[in-house]
Amino acid sequence: MDFPAQTADIFERLSRGLFISANSLDREQAELFRVIDAHFETLETYFATIRFRLERGDDFFYFSRERTPSQLEDKIERLYRYIDWLDFLKAYDPALGPGYRLSPEQIALRCQQTPCLSRKLSDLPLRGTATQRIDRARLFLRSLERASFLELENEAQEVYLVLNAFSYLEALIQQIELSQDA
Repeated sequence: MDFPAQTADIFERLSRGLFISANSLDREQAELFRVIDAHFETLETYFATIRFRLERGDDFFYFSRERTPSQLEDKIERLYRYIDWLDFLKAYDPALGPGYRLSPEQIALRCQQTPCLSRKLSDLPLRGTATQRIDRARLFLRSLERASFLELENEAQEVYLVLNAFSYLEALIQQIELSQDA
């Protein structure tokens, strides 16, 4: 079986729990998306042999796999964080999704105008400490970027692009809601 030359790069990114999105601004990541898309079955079979399941979302890819109990606890903690993130973002703008652009300045301004949103921003579990709205918004957007749901599109204006992997968050929450309704 012939594997794409980028197989190691794909594994490196996905094995860290990150996503590869079609609408990435990073040329290398966009190329990795195209390679996976073109060789999905080959890569899916290969990664399965090393116990990684290559998953296809709506214009994004990620790994899933069997987890130990301690790994499941970590994943559940991450899930709680994702729920908080999505709750804030959908309160900020219910139409927010892949392709949307936002900045810390816009978030801080909306929070200033909407006390409920400001409380949600204050309550978000974030790495680092910040008391000012703009600084908390920066920390929040950087957290989303580290998780590969956003990319910095314009460094000077601090504008972030929501990537296709954001659909993963929405689908995850929808699955939780559906299982509660059942």
